[in-house]
Amino acid sequence: MRDFEDAQADEKESGLEQKLGECQEKLRIYLYRCCRDTHVIDDLLQKVNLFVWEKREQWDSKTPLLKWAYRIAYFTAKSHFRDKGREKYILSEEALDLAVAQEEQDETEMERKRNLRFCLEKLTGRDRELMKERYEESKSVSELADKEGKSADAMAQKLRRIRIKLSNCLSFSS
Repeated sequence: MRDFEDAQADEKESGLEQKLGECQEKLRIYLYRCCRDTHVIDDLLQKVNLFVWEKREQWDSKTPLLKWAYRIAYFTAKSHFRDKGREKYILSEEALDLAVAQEEQDETEMERKRNLRFCLEKLTGRDRELMKERYEESKSVSELADKEGKSADAMAQKLRRIRIKLSNCLSFSS
């Protein structure tokens, strides 16, 4: 029984190690927003990785590792700047909070775009083309209606139905 538990722990650790490796570039970019000194960034990243590894038992695998690592990076950077006092690369706490908010916003925006692409792929080719013409090419409802040989009201209804399909899909994929 002990061997089985050890094997499970080893598997969880190797999964964590792989996921942490995949997070490195995003963590480096995040830390770069906090501080432009690459030597400091390297030190902070090493501290974040060490902390994540030491506290790996506290990580809930249902929580995205990157989100957890961002919080650790935030507090690591905050602690570093507090300890360094008035050195040239000091950031105010407000600037650090802005960097955190920007990173979270970027992640949320990327997720929305992935979900939208997924939902657009589920539409029929013609519906997808209509959405592209309407929103990417900024064609008017009247232009689309003329092209399709329909009334503007009928085209507006068709576009509304497509938007409802997208909205339903997005609510399920979020």
